[in-house]
Amino acid sequence: MKKVLASAMAVAMAASLAACGSTGTAASTPSSTASSADTATSTAASATADTGAELSGKVVYWSMWTETEPQAEILKTAITAFEAANPGCTVEVEWTGRGVKDLISAAVASGQQVDIFDSDPANLYKADPTVLMDLTDFYASDSLAGGPESENVMKGLIDYDKGLSSIYADGKNYSVPYNPYTITWFYNTEMFADAGITAVPTTWEELDAACAKLKDAGYEPITTDDAYFTMMFQYYMERMMGEDAIRAMCDQGGDAWKNDQLKQTLTALEDFATKGYFSTAIKTNAYPAGQQQFARKEAAMYFNASFMASENAETAGADFPYGEFAFTAVPGGISDTSVNTLGGQAFMVNANTENKAATYALLHYFVGSDCQNGFTQAGLTACNNTAEWPAAVKDQQAIVAGTTKTINWGAGFGGDFWDAVVTPTVQKVMLGEVTAQAAFDTITTEAANY
Repeated sequence: MKKVLASAMAVAMAASLAACGSTGTAASTPSSTASSADTATSTAASATADTGAELSGKVVYWSMWTETEPQAEILKTAITAFEAANPGCTVEVEWTGRGVKDLISAAVASGQQVDIFDSDPANLYKADPTVLMDLTDFYASDSLAGGPESENVMKGLIDYDKGLSSIYADGKNYSVPYNPYTITWFYNTEMFADAGITAVPTTWEELDAACAKLKDAGYEPITTDDAYFTMMFQYYMERMMGEDAIRAMCDQGGDAWKNDQLKQTLTALEDFATKGYFSTAIKTNAYPAGQQQFARKEAAMYFNASFMASENAETAGADFPYGEFAFTAVPGGISDTSVNTLGGQAFMVNANTENKAATYALLHYFVGSDCQNGFTQAGLTACNNTAEWPAAVKDQQAIVAGTTKTINWGAGFGGDFWDAVVTPTVQKVMLGEVTAQAAFDTITTEAANY
């Protein structure tokens, strides 16, 4: 069972009107998992609340999952409950797989019936946001539990969607994110307790003090590996200046790199290296060596995304003492711990759907408590406020719910200069091979060549 749950979570996060009865082909299959009659009956009224009348017709759902994946089995249960509560409706599913993101725009443009689909929302926003329906009224409509859907789905995820929309559309909600992930510090709660750390750090100074206590207690405070080596640098810089300023710096190049925020970030990392807070193994750790080191209880902290816990499940075991906290605030910075990276999949609706009422009703089932509890029971994360996340990432639930602003993976860093100069130079600082001043001089000098 542990392997099944780990596989389900890893796949999810690495990684986005006819008569009654379902129809199917090799790629189009009916929902098949049974749901209780009590559930169907208790939710029937909510299913028709949007129209005040009995729903009917066919809803076509193109799924990013293959039919045998755990996510598909959970969603089938929701579909079955929806059809039981709405006998005039049928749901036709295309288990399209990850390639759905490349098929939607063309299908909508050709007039093909695709009412609801899911994928990484960023992909659809970037490709063609005009194919997406404005879901403002969906969030205002009643959830299956009663009350507006906006009170059922985590506010942090609703704001995440608005953030994407602000970049690629008009700032309105065009998706319902689910199965989310975030990026946080993972820590070993037993090591923290043994070292006398009674509260998770919220500032860099508190993180410094925690590392000192861990080291004094005989633990290596922080580990990482080559795949995630620079993430601490990236998120310290984000806390210092914000993602927009980082993007501007990377775009402008040259003298834009000559700033105090860069110098402070390098100095903070040099300080941690000098104090011996980084594991001695990071010099040779090739992914996934760092997170495996953490799973073997050889280091107290590792900075990574939610799906790391699933990737570590076999080594860590079911009883690993997982804890998580957001990247801390830093001295003189402009961002706090409510600014985080969020991601995951999202449900979206075809802007041209001809059966909006039934499509919305099905979407209510997808984000309802029965379906979302199914996700958490399978070791996955939920999008609503009531389902309790799996123990390995439980602390991240409050972080996601409390996120007020979403930043992209890597906080906006990228490009040839980042890869060729900044990344190896930052690594040398963390390994104690060069000083912060020498690294600052290298980066600012080489920036003129890009």
